[in-house]
Amino acid sequence: MSSSRSDRKKAAKELMRVTKTSPSHRAAFGQIPNAFSTLLRPLSESKVELHLDLQEDLITTVLNLSTDDSNKAEMGENPVAIPLLIESMKYGTTETIINATAALSTLTQLDSNKLIIGKSRAHVTLLELLRAGHPLAMREAALTMTNLCTVHENKTRFIEIGAVPVILQMINGSMLVDELLGILAQLSTYPNAIEELREVDTVPCLFRIMRDSYSGITKENCAVILFSVCSKNEAFLRELWIEETNNRTLAELADTGTERAKRKAFDLILEMRRALPSYEGYNLLSSMQRMTMSIEKHSTSSRFEDFEQSRRHKVSDEQLRMLQVPYYICSRLPDSGREQCKRKKAYKCKRCYHKDEVANPLATIARDDFWLSVALTEGRAWMFFVHL
Repeated sequence: MSSSRSDRKKAAKELMRVTKTSPSHRAAFGQIPNAFSTLLRPLSESKVELHLDLQEDLITTVLNLSTDDSNKAEMGENPVAIPLLIESMKYGTTETIINATAALSTLTQLDSNKLIIGKSRAHVTLLELLRAGHPLAMREAALTMTNLCTVHENKTRFIEIGAVPVILQMINGSMLVDELLGILAQLSTYPNAIEELREVDTVPCLFRIMRDSYSGITKENCAVILFSVCSKNEAFLRELWIEETNNRTLAELADTGTERAKRKAFDLILEMRRALPSYEGYNLLSSMQRMTMSIEKHSTSSRFEDFEQSRRHKVSDEQLRMLQVPYYICSRLPDSGREQCKRKKAYKCKRCYHKDEVANPLATIARDDFWLSVALTEGRAWMFFVHL
């Protein structure tokens, strides 16, 4: 770039314009030797805040260049680029701060850059921006944190600097709820984060979000966090039980949520049933009832709901074992009689109509004269009522 200050400003503006409008120029720029070091030299030679207009143009140019995949690795490995982006996230015009954060977010799309950025102490600046930055900068910071938290070391760094309380406070204030729940779900698998989550009213907050949100991913993240917080903790499972008894939020999620949300909701229901003897499977029953076709209570025939009409829900072998499965059922039921195989712990049914069929587990929960049944068939669990 030109040596005089005015020439530098003109060159910076022209370069910003060209890299914004021309993908071919963005790709060609990275092929020039030492291109990024030369571009950022005016900022590295003095404090960035001394030339705010030049800084803004150069950082915007970096953002434009970072959108080209061929430039991401070279920019990440450049010893000047990431430190200057982090410094520009602290000092500069509002536009500079937003663009510097956006550029860093773009660089985190490359896995190798996530480790480099994590080691540069960018997490401290990102958390400060998240706490008290411009709304657009806060959103970019949240996206950058989400990308960085796919790496174990970065999760630990964010937890150590107190990210969990900050995120919880923002969620309670209804700020960037969807984005921050994604970060919290990633951090919630770590013991220190779980302890911090248990110190505040996390359960009511997450249930409120689950009831109010229309986003399947948001509800899924809530379920992931709830499982981390409540699992193997009787006090929180009781709190969960009270909430579920009143609103049946997990029951609905187990029916209508994403596949991962369904699994987590089901696992929480099983945790409650196993940890709380007085629970008696009520919420599990209500959850499964939502997944089945309705049946007349006073039906006179012993029958299974038509397999083609029944609704499906995946249930793992571990979940079936947790239900303390008492019987097995033939995977193919004869048209006449629809007999149950009552040979306990037998994988081959010796009495039923189809002698060569492998018997599948049948989970039952007694309630009045009905049994809610779960049979594993071809990798899926089929739910239906049997009138006894």
